[in-house]
Amino acid sequence: MSLENDVRLFMVDDDGAVTVDWVVLSGAVVALGLGVLVLIEPGVENSTEVVSNAIGTAVVDSISANSEISLN
Repeated sequence: MSLENDVRLFMVDDDGAVTVDWVVLSGAVVALGLGVLVLIEPGVENSTEVVSNAIGTAVVDSISANSEISLN
């Protein structure tokens, strides 16, 4: 084979193109996930504080084994 044939075969070979496509696609998915995380983080943090405050101020009665439980 001559150098000209080698160059021509190299130019038409597309075996590595699929790998490049997957790397670009994977990078886009990761970037999209990080973007969504940045957008929803303040809302999640606020909701966490609300739930934490509700749990912290909840009044829990003690129940013994002989107590009656009423579901009012």
